[in-house]
Amino acid sequence: MTAGDLHEDEVRQAERVYSAAYLRLEAAVPGFSVDLIDSVPHIHYGRPKAGLSQELYAGDIPSAVVLDIIARHPDLASAFVAINSRDDDSDAVLVAAGYIRIIRNYLMRLDVSALGGRPDSQIVRLSTLAEIERLAAMREDGRIIPGYLDDSALSCFALMADNVPVASAIVVGDGDTSVIEYVHTLERYRRLGYGRWLMRGLQRLIANEGARWVVLSSNERGRSLYDALGYQRLSYEDIYRRQDLPSN
Repeated sequence: MTAGDLHEDEVRQAERVYSAAYLRLEAAVPGFSVDLIDSVPHIHYGRPKAGLSQELYAGDIPSAVVLDIIARHPDLASAFVAINSRDDDSDAVLVAAGYIRIIRNYLMRLDVSALGGRPDSQIVRLSTLAEIERLAAMREDGRIIPGYLDDSALSCFALMADNVPVASAIVVGDGDTSVIEYVHTLERYRRLGYGRWLMRGLQRLIANEGARWVVLSSNERGRSLYDALGYQRLSYEDIYRRQDLPSN
């Protein structure tokens, strides 16, 4: 099944669930803030994230509307624009206004209702400050923080090999849909199958807890793994920056 076989409201629902989970994760980072500017979430990140300091999280709002908001708020001239897309091409309106697409993420979904079974004993939920701090120190991307322990809807899992958390991810529960985010394999353990092992184990755990769907976002580098696992591509999330901004 392709995204074209789905009703539009299914795609939009998956986008809403993923966006809410992503913002929930970012909200745990000190310094994060979000306000609304003409109904568009305006995000300040509390840590460097691909060089971003502020972002307009536009979603399905037309790019022409976003550009009008930026024109009326000069302090948004340096903001990055995150927008959902169903189109393979870049957004012509943003490109004509001098923006360039710098990141394309793929929103993907998998039906896990039939994937339950015996849990994998090597995939463990990290529940103590010491465990989280150890993982945070080992991960090269800095995406795991102790603050995640304060939210009962967030679960940090690691695949343990020789007592090392070789691969890890966050799961955000939301009714019949769970979001898997910040999937990461330690550099020296990559291309050995640990990422696939972790994902299969997490899908089994999520199914055992009664959820039907897993939703996640993948960049180009991780897309082949999720394609192989049977994930269905729903839409794109594209991030744009003005071409006249200095590179980070």
